[in-house]
Amino acid sequence: MARRPYSLIRGDTYQPLSSSIIINVAGGDGSAADSAWNATTDVEVGDFIFISGPEEIDRANSTSRATLPAIAIVVTKPTDTTATIRYANEYTFVGRDPLIPGALYYVSDTEPGKIFTPSEIETMPPFLQQVGRAKSEEILVLMIGAPFSFQSQ
Repeated sequence: MARRPYSLIRGDTYQPLSSSIIINVAGGDGSAADSAWNATTDVEVGDFIFISGPEEIDRANSTSRATLPAIAIVVTKPTDTTATIRYANEYTFVGRDPLIPGALYYVSDTEPGKIFTPSEIETMPPFLQQVGRAKSEEILVLMIGAPFSFQSQ
């Protein structure tokens, strides 16, 4: 039985007939959404990062446009200067205060690379960038959006 053109199964590669875009369907472990990069030494597992230079990442921070946009989260740190990052799917936090299930999370302005939900702070940062919604106390569904500002430009 032939599969319909829109039926995507984990591990499939799909290329629409009218497009040069290739879509890789991530497996349950998110492996198709993980990528290796060079990283600064202060980047840690669980940090949201931005591209800081050619093939290099650093911790995102919502105090400045220079440290945004966050593009992914660090899932492993094999060496002091390399990191594996995840752009999509889910991420399970270990050793972090519990997330608030259902809450939206944003890039922090006080702790580079970290996240917050508006109920946890008193003053909004200069820039806001959504990075996900908590599925449970440990799991964040990655929903990385574009940064925006309430300030006049």
